[in-house]
Amino acid sequence: MNYSFRCALAMAVGICMLPACDDSCSDVICSAPNSTCVEGRCVCIAGYEGANCDQLSYVKFEGSYQVSENCLSSSGGSQNKTYSASIYRSGSRIDIITINNLGSLGIAADATIVDATRLYLSRQNAGLTTINGGQGTYEETTRRIRLEYQYNVGGSVAYECTAIFSKF
Repeated sequence: MNYSFRCALAMAVGICMLPACDDSCSDVICSAPNSTCVEGRCVCIAGYEGANCDQLSYVKFEGSYQVSENCLSSSGGSQNKTYSASIYRSGSRIDIITINNLGSLGIAADATIVDATRLYLSRQNAGLTTINGGQGTYEETTRRIRLEYQYNVGGSVAYECTAIFSKF
């Protein structure tokens, strides 16, 4: 007996146990091509979010921020800084945002939007400063971003930082 016929027959009598018979997506409307329905819910591609994956993620990150940051250096010292930074989308990719003035160093660093609440900072060079990577979390209720990242200046002293971005 043909597999699709068996599936249709099994669904008709309510005993379908086959994964291909799963109809949990039959009443779910996802915003194609931004998402795919999996087990009754929309799974968004990078850069989109929301119940139907119809909202651009970068929009909530854009803006001006007051940043409170604590950095520990490999030489044993620590720095507490407060500074201004901005976040904007640059380029054509909707899942990449740029953090301007990261670390109050006057540099711009690109971060990838992983999903509705997570950012990833890859290794990147900005003159004498090398961002070694990091990750961030967006707090929906406070509209704040917590970013943990590492960087080197001139290839010598390394810093591990935790920054809290509060939107103006």
